[in-house]
Amino acid sequence: MTLDISSDHRLASLWLFSLLLLFAVGCAVEPGSASLIEAIPILGALGVALTRKSVGLQLTALVVTGVWMVAILPIPRIWPLAQLIMLIPVSLGAWKFRETIDVRQWLQLGAFQALPVLLIGCLAVIALPTWFALTQADISDATNMLPAWPVSLLVVAGLVFSVCNAILEEILFRGLLQGALKSLVSSIWVPIIFQGIAFGLLHWHGFPNGAVGVCLSGIWGTGLGWARERSNGLLTPTLGHMVADMVIFGIVYGSVRGIF
Repeated sequence: MTLDISSDHRLASLWLFSLLLLFAVGCAVEPGSASLIEAIPILGALGVALTRKSVGLQLTALVVTGVWMVAILPIPRIWPLAQLIMLIPVSLGAWKFRETIDVRQWLQLGAFQALPVLLIGCLAVIALPTWFALTQADISDATNMLPAWPVSLLVVAGLVFSVCNAILEEILFRGLLQGALKSLVSSIWVPIIFQGIAFGLLHWHGFPNGAVGVCLSGIWGTGLGWARERSNGLLTPTLGHMVADMVIFGIVYGSVRGIF
């Protein structure tokens, strides 16, 4: 694995990304733990990143800005508010740099490949119910969002959630973040692993949650990054992601109905 560090800012950008991400996750794990004084060095590093000439570095910083906003601000746990907020800064950056770099190449559909979808989908079908059965984790944040609708409407709602959530998170992590990181280094696996770690850490209060959930989500997010690289687009990882979201919705529904 060889890093292309002909310019110092490329390697520094990975350290910056890690620093900002860990700060954001710390805020998410323990809300209110960060004061303004503690945030000043992070904001300073972010300001440096945003003033550099590297478009990839600036877009990476904007992704982390969105993550940081969600982690530190008192945002209501209403889907898909957090996903949309995380997308705002990098979307504005992509529009600003539209004549410098074609971000659409990071968001192309690519080829459909059945094998990654099958592997990722099977992993979700096995791992998520097993995790919930063994840990009996608190998923009240998710169950509280489930409306008291008839089953037929809930099925439709589950499908809409699975499709929209998968699209939003794939655009952010496997599209914009992995694409921006890929523009900074020559290694294929560094962007895949970094976005996988980011995806996992941000599930501390997600589904699956807690330390075990972070590990599962990180491994799974890395698999989605591999699928994105293998298929050269977002279609394949998005389909695999949809399978997992349908399983999650089923577990939440089953928990509310007393099935699990």
